[in-house]
Order: sequence, then C-alpha cells, then structure tokens
Amino acid sequence: MKDIQTNFQSFRNIVKGDFVYADKTESVYQLAAKGGAYFLSRPRRFGKSLLLNTFDALFREPASPEDAPHNFFKNLWIGQKATPAYDFTDYRPVINLSLSLSCQSPQILSDGLAQMIRGVAASYGVERDITTPDGMLRSLIVDLKEKYQKKVVLLIDEYDDPIRSNFVDNDLARANLMVLKGFYSALKPREEDLHLVFLTGITRYALLWGSEVINHLVDLTLSEEYANICGFTYEEFENCFADRFPQALASLKGKGTLEKTPQFQICER
Repeated sequence: MKDIQTNFQSFRNIVKGDFVYADKTESVYQLAAKGGAYFLSRPRRFGKSLLLNTFDALFREPASPEDAPHNFFKNLWIGQKATPAYDFTDYRPVINLSLSLSCQSPQILSDGLAQMIRGVAASYGVERDITTPDGMLRSLIVDLKEKYQKKVVLLIDEYDDPIRSNFVDNDLARANLMVLKGFYSALKPREEDLHLVFLTGITRYALLWGSEVINHLVDLTLSEEYANICGFTYEEFENCFADRFPQALASLKGKGTLEKTPQFQICER
C-alpha cells in the first residue's frame, strides 16, 4: 500500500517516494502539447502548486539522466496512453514563480518580485541591468528565448496573494494591485516568445482582469473539460483511498452523492 504524503508540492518527490498520486497527466498533456495562456482558480490546499510543479517537471531540462522527465512520467497516462506520444525531450526554459511573498508595502513587493526574477536569470546564466520587475520579466523572457531558441514556459502560483493577503488594509491591497498590474503587463507583449503561461490563484480579481493586463488568459476555472485538473474526483478518491477510508466512501455512495454530482471535487490535500 502506497503512503500518502500531504506536505510535498514537488511532483518529482511524490513519484520518487512512491507516494499516492492521482494521475492528472491527461490534462497536463493537452495543455503542454498545444500551449497557450491559462488561468485557474481553486481554493487553498487543492493541488494548484503541485499542478504547476508537474508542468515544471515535464519541461525543465534535467540536471542528470536520473531526473529525465521520462523516468517520472513513464507509468502515468502521458507516458502510456498519449496519442501522439509525448516527446519527453522537448525541454524548454522555465520561469516558475510563487507570489506568496512578504508584502507589507508595495516597495517590498516590488523588491521581492525583482529578487525572484534575478534568481531565475542567474540560474540560467543571463543577466541585464534592469531594475523594474516588469522590465526584468520581459528581458528574461526574451533572453531565454534567444539563448535556447525555444519558447519559454512561465508558471506563476499564488498570482493574487499580495492583494488577497491584505484585505484588512484596503490602501495596501490597492497599492500592491498597482505593482501587480505593472508586473503582469509584461505578459501580453511577449506572447510570441511564450509557449505556455499558467497562472493560479484563489480569486479572479475584476480589477486585474478588467485592466486588459491578463484578460488574454483562458480561464479554466469553470471549464468542464478541465474540471478535474486539480483536486480529487470521486473516481480518483475510490481508486486511491478506498482501502483507507472505506466508511467515508460507503457513506457517500449510500447518500447517492456519487451519481448525482460526478464532477464534484474533494480537496486534494
């Protein structure tokens, strides 16, 4: 019986540790193969960070042969059933950011964004003398595209955290909103250099979407096709956890919940 791990957000660590993993790679395959710009809203602890980390593991060039994507995905849907077969050597430069930052002021937020971009740039050996976060992000996308002759993958987790975490201070939330508007303004002009853009968060802020900064993203939040991309469906719950929670499963079945709402999702962690 496989162990359940609730603390990992790393796809590689889950597979390496042979922990329970609800296979989401059919949806990952569809989005990775066609590319595009997407947004997904889900509650906390629903597997959003793990989803982005799965894209990271799929695209990032491995540091060693043991870390090659094929080794992690070979026993999952994308490695066994994908048609056409997925090319696990289609490595791309990846910018993976989490905006769960300390943001007691817009300047601290701006400095935190800049520090993250500098860190990613340094890891790829590219640097430019630009100080604004949006300018640094634009520059990094262009530099990586030119260096690797591959379109870039951009993953942003907790895209809304600097606003949402400061609801009690409206002035600070609005100031952070203006910083984020500037930061996200780097995305649309660089569409041609980006293979995949994926933002996740808890809320869909009208002030951000209405500003035309990120309104080009395809919102998957209520998409029926991608309803199961995060969380657990009842089928996955039954396949992965029936032996651990038989009473809970029997209770749900007894109430007829499974038949009435087959797309309902159970929190992943």
